[in-house]
Amino acid sequence: PAGNESARTRGAPSAKITASAFARNRDGKRLVNKGEADMEIVFAEERSPVNRHAIDPLLKVKRFFARDPGPERVPAAERERQPGRVFNGAGLRLALLFPFALVALAVAVAFRAAPSLGFVDYDDPVAVLDPALRGGLTSEAFHFALTASPANLWHPLTFLTHALDFELFGERAGGHHFVSVLIHLGSSLLLLGWLRRQTGETSLALAVALLFAIHPLRVESVVWLSERKDVLSVFFCLLTVVFYSEW
Repeated sequence: PAGNESARTRGAPSAKITASAFARNRDGKRLVNKGEADMEIVFAEERSPVNRHAIDPLLKVKRFFARDPGPERVPAAERERQPGRVFNGAGLRLALLFPFALVALAVAVAFRAAPSLGFVDYDDPVAVLDPALRGGLTSEAFHFALTASPANLWHPLTFLTHALDFELFGERAGGHHFVSVLIHLGSSLLLLGWLRRQTGETSLALAVALLFAIHPLRVESVVWLSERKDVLSVFFCLLTVVFYSEW
């Protein structure tokens, strides 16, 4: 942009431009309305000679939660409500991370009693408390996870997470429940980040993520150790969606 030498310098930490400067993308498609051309937006973007499509996938995951969604991802409704809003600096990062903190707080409050729970007689003796798993991450546990199917349940990864729980917490059931809550929290944060990334609507994404995080139908899966397979399935399903969307 004219009058801003720092924007032309490779490696500049940020550049201040008007909406008219990014009114069209490389394909010539409209990104903003002409009436919003006087809106100033500050955004930060790394300058690099490396092709954008060759960026390390792990870097994309890191940016997924903490980077500015970019001017083209700011919804028109938000721009109309706050035409003078400036997207920059620590204030932006705080605004981006606050919804994640709110979801984490909601999960912590909703499942605060989980670490005080114990094992139950319904399915836990078969799916969780098998002697092969209670010894921790041993060769016997790996063999059991890959070959056994008690009660017609063959889920190696789930069995290995239970073995890991016994390795870390022993017979203290509270630690096992705490791990289930952490997995559910991870799923809730992934859902929030993906929805906000795809829609640009932070409020709606937060509402959906909160509903998922504390919905009564999720309680059984989170606090019943035999349902560890459910929370794991949701987590990896959402993780797959995130990776596919960011590819």
